[in-house]
Amino acid sequence: MDVIVTLIMLILFIILLVFVFSVGLMTPVVGKRNILFVIFIGFMVGAIGGTFFISPIYDDIPEIVRGFYEATSNAPETVYVDLSHDVDIKEFIDDVRGVEGVKDIKIEYIFLKTDNFTSERGELIKNGIPVIDSNVTYCKVDPRGTILCGIKGGDPQATIDRISDWLILTSEIYTKYSVVRVSIDTNANKINNLREYLSSKSIAISSIKGPVEEKIENLKASMPPKSAVVASCGLIGILTGLAGIFIDSIIAFLAAIRRKLGR
Repeated sequence: MDVIVTLIMLILFIILLVFVFSVGLMTPVVGKRNILFVIFIGFMVGAIGGTFFISPIYDDIPEIVRGFYEATSNAPETVYVDLSHDVDIKEFIDDVRGVEGVKDIKIEYIFLKTDNFTSERGELIKNGIPVIDSNVTYCKVDPRGTILCGIKGGDPQATIDRISDWLILTSEIYTKYSVVRVSIDTNANKINNLREYLSSKSIAISSIKGPVEEKIENLKASMPPKSAVVASCGLIGILTGLAGIFIDSIIAFLAAIRRKLGR
């Protein structure tokens, strides 16, 4: 949500409060029924405004704070990206190294989703993959059809092809899809450069780790639930309506305080 939309939302909420205040002003005689009516209208209008105008702004607070931190901090951040098999990994790595602010990029692991296999076959796969490809440093398998391998170099696409062919030839296990997990080290105040490049390639960021992201997670954990925000807006509506009813008394009270302070 951009600044203009945020301002429009706030203005619309203030307009609703002005309406509630006007309802309070239009109450000619203060009585129990009038006060209850204004309280009801104030809460309902405030809650509705909180739901439709304040809640979207509230949802965007973490992103607003993240943008502030990223613009003012040069803390190291690590961006994780999952690349499909049809992406040219070598070309991607070369391009990312040229993005301003990127310090390092490395392959974390490769992931293959395959047909299901038995536990016994899984042990053979776990022990056999590092043998058929020396670039594989470790291998984790799940009989439900997942294989995760760490690699230390080489071409990850070639490794995936080699593993896939070996699985078909030895076990008739077919690979449904594969993913290459890549980590990119950069600075927080340069991360937008990386976002723009990835967006231009239609590649989504899987996750981000670093001091800025930790602050955002702590902020999210400390934020009250959205229902509390809506209820608070309803309370603001009630107070606004009551202020409209008792505006004359409020003005007289403030004037009395001013006179006392002026002595």
